[in-house]
Amino acid sequence: MINDLYLTPTWTIRINGMELSEQTRLAVREIVCEERLTYTSKVELVIEGHEGFALKLADFAPESELSLRVGWRGNVSEEIFNGEIIEVTPEFEHGRVSTLTVMAYDRSYLLKKFRWPPEVYDKRRMADVVRAVLNKYRSPDFRFDGTTPYYLDAEASIKDYTLFDSEAGFRPDDQTDWEFLNLIAEASDMMLLVRQRTIYFVGRDFFQRPRIGVLAMVVPPRLNFYYRPLPEQENDPRGLVLYHFRPRNRALKQRDKVTVVEWHSIDGQGKKRGSSTLPEIRGEKNYTQMRIIGKTVEMLTIRGKAAQSTSAASLLAQSELERRARKFVEGQGMVKGWPYVRLGQQHNFVLNDLGDFGEKFSGEYFVFGTEHRWTRDEGYLTLIDVERKALQA
Repeated sequence: MINDLYLTPTWTIRINGMELSEQTRLAVREIVCEERLTYTSKVELVIEGHEGFALKLADFAPESELSLRVGWRGNVSEEIFNGEIIEVTPEFEHGRVSTLTVMAYDRSYLLKKFRWPPEVYDKRRMADVVRAVLNKYRSPDFRFDGTTPYYLDAEASIKDYTLFDSEAGFRPDDQTDWEFLNLIAEASDMMLLVRQRTIYFVGRDFFQRPRIGVLAMVVPPRLNFYYRPLPEQENDPRGLVLYHFRPRNRALKQRDKVTVVEWHSIDGQGKKRGSSTLPEIRGEKNYTQMRIIGKTVEMLTIRGKAAQSTSAASLLAQSELERRARKFVEGQGMVKGWPYVRLGQQHNFVLNDLGDFGEKFSGEYFVFGTEHRWTRDEGYLTLIDVERKALQA
């Protein structure tokens, strides 16, 4: 088991190239690195004051580059974050040790700052629109190779919807680039994320494919997570013991592709215009009415703005259906810290308990969120959020 090989956790932080580690007498109380699909990845660092505290505000100035490497003594470590400091918060409280909290985001937050007028997208193929949006980020903040700031997966297919018409179409100016690209990615069963200084728009199996060259470093081995491993599983060199795992299944039926039979627009206050009928969305195997934004229709609405064409509504409906289908089973787990467990991977879970329940909930899961947490009291732990489309037969 991997758990048995490494005993002493270690971490290294670099800020504008300056290395901070345990050897520099930096009194770190807690380090938390969170990755989650469709969200900006972030790091929170809590540093305690002590006699001889010599750090300066200039060392942690907002917009400074921050990278985090975690692992175990014995050359097992990985850079799991590279981004920019967003804010610093010193806290002074009588009778307690003063602290400095540093918050950093990865560079996906830059994609949340911009929108383009809808005319730019008029009557263009979806793949071309995605490239046009990604090409906006040609700057020192993003670089993949000498020609593009992004990697667009040639082995995955972007679903093509003819929905951009300035007279009666989807209004991309209602969204940030991050929201817009995530919508397209979800409808196409793809994912959008930022690693170091590269934007990845890739298939959900991307990190499991064999790769060479510049992308080879992002391909991990598929791991086996065991709850109560059996004797024959104890020596698995790719095995990690689950301290905790809580899967859940909340749906009765899985659904396939959808077709919007009827839809209506909603004004900025969420009130219906015209028809008072909820949209009917017909699946290939099932028929259902879907209500999505709380009390009204979320599926056809983005940030309070309504879809204005049937094709726009179809994209939103398919995106929502794909999202729900992937979450047919969701789970949260915790293992001894392992820096190679990352967002976008697929791993095997083996649950040797609760009889049939353990068997049904065992199998391959997709990792849609991770939290790498180092604390002085608990050491290094990795928390995992996973999902899958079906239970074991």
